[in-house]
Amino acid sequence: MATMDDDAIADAFLVEVRPYSAPVILEEYDRRWPARYEAEATAIREALATKVLRLEHTGSTSVPGLAAKPIIDMLLLVARALDAR
Repeated sequence: MATMDDDAIADAFLVEVRPYSAPVILEEYDRRWPARYEAEATAIREALATKVLRLEHTGSTSVPGLAAKPIIDMLLLVARALDAR
C-alpha cells in the first residue's frame, strides 16, 4: 500500500479538513436519525444522480438503540470524485 503525504491527503478531500477540538457529546438513540439520513441521502442522490454508486448510513447513528454523537455519518462512493464536484 502506498503512503500519502499531508498534501496528497488534503487533495483527496472535497472540503477542508480541520482538527476536531470540541468535546464529543453522546445522546441517547433518536428514532429520527434514520429519517434525517434519508432526507440527506435524497438530496445527495438528486444532486449527483447517476454518479452515486453507493450511499450508506454509517457510524453510531445508524445502529438502532445505540447512544451516539448526533451527527449523521454517510459513506458516498462515486466512480471519480473529481466528477462529483
